[in-house]
Amino acid sequence: MVADPGSQPGGGPRRSEFAAAPNSRAESRTVAAAPTGSGSLPGLAAPSSAGEALQMALTGLGWLARAGMASMPVPAQAECLRSLERLQSFHTAARASALAAFTAQGGYEVDGQGSPRTWLTWQTRITRPAASAAIASMRRLREHAAIHAALAGGSVSASWARQIAEWTDLLPAEARADADVILLAAARGGADLPDLAQLAEEIRRRTARPDREPGDGFEDRSLRLATTLGGAGRLHGDLTGRCAAALAAVLESLGKKAGPAPPHPRPAPERRRPARRAGRAGRASARRRWGRPGR
Repeated sequence: MVADPGSQPGGGPRRSEFAAAPNSRAESRTVAAAPTGSGSLPGLAAPSSAGEALQMALTGLGWLARAGMASMPVPAQAECLRSLERLQSFHTAARASALAAFTAQGGYEVDGQGSPRTWLTWQTRITRPAASAAIASMRRLREHAAIHAALAGGSVSASWARQIAEWTDLLPAEARADADVILLAAARGGADLPDLAQLAEEIRRRTARPDREPGDGFEDRSLRLATTLGGAGRLHGDLTGRCAAALAAVLESLGKKAGPAPPHPRPAPERRRPARRAGRAGRASARRRWGRPGR
């Protein structure tokens, strides 16, 4: 058994220690109630307020951060990795909701700051690029309600959610919400990222408006490999979705460990079956919604 790294020899739990941020006048004076429909894990009572929920999250993650992972069995380590990625989804959705409400109410002005970005760098002690990324994520999820809901439900990873939003942002505005729903359903059904890239490209073709300008549409696409005097390389590119998916597959194959792969508990055709079913279901949904390309 792994000892609780947050406990003291005396028996009581040790309080978490965090670096204190500068005093803020924009501190909560009332504690928000638990959201309607919020659930709880089996055997655990649901938090009754935002403050209690945050304390539970901080306590649990603090315990995991100090846990002796090396002494855990591999299945327990794997479960930690899966659950931590799901927690990242919850974190992304919760931060977007909190930041949107804080920005709408001008909370940063209470502390004399001119923007939520400057407030974040001051109060949360993150870099300006990190603050800009948080604001961009908040705005992105504000425009993609289905993706925000999927993150809040822990049914999609934060990185996949961002990729889906980037794909559907290329579509006409009136098609984005439906495309989000179709791609998220395919992801829940077992489709992997290359499958989703193909489905997104098919949706793009079905929803594309007629070309009004001459040219093949590739004037702004490029791929350049630059090398330094020491021989190091840097790859720059602006690729279509299909080309990016193909390049990602090539790079992934090159990065695999050489030698025979360990046996998988299920044969490859069986592993691919859910992804194929999800891809077919997604394409059928796209046909029902937008018809065939060119119509």
